[in-house]
Formats: sequence, structure tokens, C-alpha cells
Amino acid sequence: MAGQDLISVTQTRNPVSPKTVQKAIQGYGRRAGIEGVRCSPHTFGHMFATWWLRNGGDVFTLHRVLRHPSLEMVKRWLSLSTDDLQAAHRRWPPVDALR
Repeated sequence: MAGQDLISVTQTRNPVSPKTVQKAIQGYGRRAGIEGVRCSPHTFGHMFATWWLRNGGDVFTLHRVLRHPSLEMVKRWLSLSTDDLQAAHRRWPPVDALR
């Protein structure tokens, strides 16, 4: 694990590998009865990013929080969030509130 960023350590200060985290999240998903959705650190990151953007978070802070080397993936999530906004606008157009 030399040269890698640690995402966590155990109580005995040993590093926790990404594979250990992945297995733990998959186990939590099974115990929670989650089916048809991949339970993984990547999925958690994607869900967090989507939630962040849907709730008004800015893309630059999200980029720093997620520690992505480039803005490209964050921009992709931003475009997905924009799609959500467009779909919501089609469902509830602002003009309807004027009637």
C-alpha cells in the first residue's frame, strides 16, 4: 500500500484496502436487501455527486471533495444533473403556477 492514499485505518492503525471497503459495502447492500443496484464505492460516489448537484452544490467544490484528478467526470455528473432538471421542468413547467 506504499504510495497510495489511505481512505481509512483500523483501530490498530493498519491501512484499509480499497478492496476491503468494496467488500464491506457489498455486504451492507446484501444485508439491507438492496437488489438490482450495484453497491460499490463508485456507486456511493456517483450518488453523492448527483445528490450534491441536485441540491445546489457547486461543481468546483464537488471536484475537490471527490479528489478527481480532472473535472471531466464531475462535468459528466453535472450533465446528468442538468438532465434531471430538464425532466423536472417538463413535468412541472413554471407557467402552470401562473394559472
